Amino acid sequence: MTSESAGAMFDHLSLGSLLTSMAKNPRRTDLISRSTAQDIFMSSPIVEPETLAAFDVGQYAVLQSKLPNGVPSTPTWQWFKVLAGHLSYDKASPDFSPRASAELGVLGSISAGNDAKVLAAARVLRSVAAEPTELSLQAEVRAELALNGLESALTKCVDTLLEQPKLASWVPLGMLAREIAAGQVRPENIDIPIILDFAAKVGEAEFASARTYATEDFLSARGAIHPADLVASIAPDRATARERYLAAEVCTPANLKTSTMFGSERELESDRIAVCQWLTALIRDDVVLGEDQSLAAAGV
Repeated sequence: MTSESAGAMFDHLSLGSLLTSMAKNPRRTDLISRSTAQDIFMSSPIVEPETLAAFDVGQYAVLQSKLPNGVPSTPTWQWFKVLAGHLSYDKASPDFSPRASAELGVLGSISAGNDAKVLAAARVLRSVAAEPTELSLQAEVRAELALNGLESALTKCVDTLLEQPKLASWVPLGMLAREIAAGQVRPENIDIPIILDFAAKVGEAEFASARTYATEDFLSARGAIHPADLVASIAPDRATARERYLAAEVCTPANLKTSTMFGSERELESDRIAVCQWLTALIRDDVVLGEDQSLAAAGV
């Protein structure tokens, strides 16, 4: 893996900008400060091995020299040696835990440039870790995009984020948002405004206007003029998790205040009241369903 490709892969980290700079100026070892070295070696251990593989031996030596206590001897640094050709994987792997071995399997597949193996290895890592990890999500989404296209990658991301919204900072949302802007996507795909909403909320403010346009396009594709028209066509007990999220989080006055679908602020507020009434019905139905399930479980 080159500095340029690693910089692109880790563009969601501050580290990505350093790698990109070094790709343009490979002899500028002065770009590596003590704080940068500490950031690389200590802040994000999951991606460190592949990041380090982007540096040549001279640059790696500079990194080590900037650390007051040198580089600790752990499987992470052994893996760097594997990727750099200084150590065979067979000799290193017995020292790794099951999770570390799974992580290294992902990194090795990425280095080999085999998207099918990356996807399989990422799923193994998720299984071994018993939960999504930053590396498994990054690898899985990018491999899914390469193998099965943008809409498949969006489905994967939205499924994950609706179940665990806290993982948003681990998903390459900026990359997906730019793919949406550059690609041919169906406006009726509800995942588009949802992904753009997550992207805008995790610091990618540039995608806020794209979220508005995507919401307008989605509503139009569903034959709705306003969000209230959409929810009016959906029975609360049949609403999907995606429709619930769209109504609650995307179709808000703050997000749609610049939309051309409303003629006035009063119209926007009236529409939101109707959407909130629908959301309230959802909550009421959820409570009743929960009570019914409790009674059934108790044999009443």
